[in-house]
Amino acid sequence: MNNIMSSKETTIYWDTVDTPIGDIRLYATQQGLCYVCLPADTESTAHEYCEKIWGKTEWVHDSLPIDKYKTQLKEYFNKKRVVFDLNYDLHGTLFQKSVWKTLLKIPYGHTWSYQKLAHNIGHPRAYRAVGRANGANPLPIFIPCHRVIAVQGKLGGYSGGLEVKRFLLSLEGSPVVS
Repeated sequence: MNNIMSSKETTIYWDTVDTPIGDIRLYATQQGLCYVCLPADTESTAHEYCEKIWGKTEWVHDSLPIDKYKTQLKEYFNKKRVVFDLNYDLHGTLFQKSVWKTLLKIPYGHTWSYQKLAHNIGHPRAYRAVGRANGANPLPIFIPCHRVIAVQGKLGGYSGGLEVKRFLLSLEGSPVVS
């Protein structure tokens, strides 16, 4: 069997949406949303991530394939959506995917500790690994990693910055802590 990689490019569609936290860039393949670039991120972060996953990529700035993601994100920021109903194109380890899948179970307006998240994936002592998987989430907001806080009630970290995390929790009506 030939082990030569395909020279076929993966098309990544992208567009920007204006939100209360700043411009968010959304990236999607034909399969679904694959990366969310928060205002604190750089475009090169998204490119590095996508090229690591797919190799050769063609970048197409086109709002049409991104519109459904933009619409639901705007609904979220306008408090008209509490659950996203979209296709995702997620790539990660089995452990990361189990963390990301479990993040979707945290209800809107609630928070879980890293410890509770670790317990819910069946690895109660792996809260540090859960934290790393949480930080590697390529779809923040859509997969609500902002709903995870430290067991002492501290906000912990967030790829978009703590002010953005605090804003998102406040938007959802969560008890916002330091």
